[in-house]
Amino acid sequence: MLQGLTFFTDDAIWRQILSDLGAVAAGDAGTADVAFVPPGGKLSPVGLKAEFLRQLDEQRAAAMSKIFGGRRADISPAQEKIVLLLFKRKGMSIRQLNEALGYSEDTKTHTIETVIYQLRKIFGAGFIKNDNGIYRLGRARTQ
Repeated sequence: MLQGLTFFTDDAIWRQILSDLGAVAAGDAGTADVAFVPPGGKLSPVGLKAEFLRQLDEQRAAAMSKIFGGRRADISPAQEKIVLLLFKRKGMSIRQLNEALGYSEDTKTHTIETVIYQLRKIFGAGFIKNDNGIYRLGRARTQ
């Protein structure tokens, strides 16, 4: 039901429930798609999924607003995922990005480099900086 999504929560019971629904527990909030706040009251599995997705959307929107200074950024889901990862983690290597995006370490792909190139083309060369192999977010130029 929640396949492909990562979460973080301190509550062991909710970790188990969300894992049983297919979400993957992250070691810390910085690597999770959503820092899950357990809702009060009883929820059906469908209600729980809706609450999880609501929190995910809310947290993504808040982070994207912070990154782009309140402006709307019309970017692809892959671009958004990389921007959010770099924002949350304060920088990552290509290997870490590959791992976070679910690519096998044996996979030879230039997908991430291509997405970074596209983001730099849209928002300027200084938007994603490479400091000794660690990619970090810089400042987006106004579209």
